[in-house]
Amino acid sequence: MTRIGTWLVVLLLTLWVSTGTVSAHANLTGTDPKDGAVLDESPEQIVLDFNEFLEREAVDLEILDGNGVSVTPVEIRIARDNAKRMLTDVPPLKEGTYTVRWSVLSEDGHPVTDSFRFSVGKETSEAVPVSPIKNQLANSVEPILLVLRFLAESILLIAGGFLWFSCWAGKRGFPDLVSSLSKLRIAGLILLATITAAELLAYLTYLPNSISASLLRAGDWSALKQIPFAVVLVIQLGLLALLALPQMQKSWYLGLWAMLVASFAFSGHAWGVEPVWLALLFRILHLLALALWLGAMSWLVVALMRESRVNQPINRAALRPFFVKVVFAASAMTVLSGIVMTNIQTDWWILTAKAGLWSTLLLGKIGLVLAMLGLALRQTLQWRKNSRLLSPCLLQWEWIAGVLVLAAGVWLSQIKYPLP
Repeated sequence: MTRIGTWLVVLLLTLWVSTGTVSAHANLTGTDPKDGAVLDESPEQIVLDFNEFLEREAVDLEILDGNGVSVTPVEIRIARDNAKRMLTDVPPLKEGTYTVRWSVLSEDGHPVTDSFRFSVGKETSEAVPVSPIKNQLANSVEPILLVLRFLAESILLIAGGFLWFSCWAGKRGFPDLVSSLSKLRIAGLILLATITAAELLAYLTYLPNSISASLLRAGDWSALKQIPFAVVLVIQLGLLALLALPQMQKSWYLGLWAMLVASFAFSGHAWGVEPVWLALLFRILHLLALALWLGAMSWLVVALMRESRVNQPINRAALRPFFVKVVFAASAMTVLSGIVMTNIQTDWWILTAKAGLWSTLLLGKIGLVLAMLGLALRQTLQWRKNSRLLSPCLLQWEWIAGVLVLAAGVWLSQIKYPLP
């Protein structure tokens, strides 16, 4: 197979796997009583089954009668033999229709709320509409959290990959752009720490009332360790502080950036996939490879801008084989790890079959990836034909498409995807 043919295969696989790297949310897989059931007598328990492991500090449940009035407070617990099951004992219920509204915190840190109904004796028409449990500030905080999450994840991934590729390029005799940007290091770290701290605050505010009450109002911060997304944000703040230490070995900074990028693997649904170690391993590989891919592209954009500004031409003929090999390896690892992640987590073919916001965003992401791949293919063929024909315009548009793909991925991770 020719090099162009190999690139086409890899690029098409990248398009395929890009739909499988989206994080899911906690989804209700079954209830007892079932939604819409009419029971002869009051149930002794209400049971809810999910596709993720649950933590007692991160769940809430309420039973409402036909008038929307809460039934006697219930005690929620997680089943000892099944950590994906939430249940509660039910006091004797009179004849009528009841609504169970629930809230759980996904392992990626996103609250999921919904409700279902059942009837005792007969279904009554006077049941009033009931909205799911939701923090009153959630609607206003959600877009802020989305923007902060996009900024933090995009900057950390691109900056980490940029650092690794720049150091590697410096050893090959190409410009080490990190050294030339060292004056911006502290300002950049302060910016990242500010965004991450704001993300943590917005996230805690975004949690359902029962969870935010124990964390923010009651001061029960022990519950924080049960919420992986919040723990990851706290760890990232600590790693950013360590990056601020001056005059350390270069390997110190390279290692810390690797941990920052890899830390995102511990905030998602890997904890709900078995075996957990395999899910974490391939998520880490996927993140590191994707960061290197985007970082290398960012390095080339900055290098071309610097070339025109300081009038120091880069040996593009020597750069081409080095750059192509690194990006090829990074893209191949992104594809392979993404395929494995998809296979061990979900059937993404089914997920694309249902219409809705998630599917619309997914189609938008596919369109952006197609545009990105088309630009990359054109650039690669042009560069191979003539080493001087490296178009900064094409490269910048490809980079913009990559950033928009990241934005679509973050937005997809904020909403619940459809189940078959």
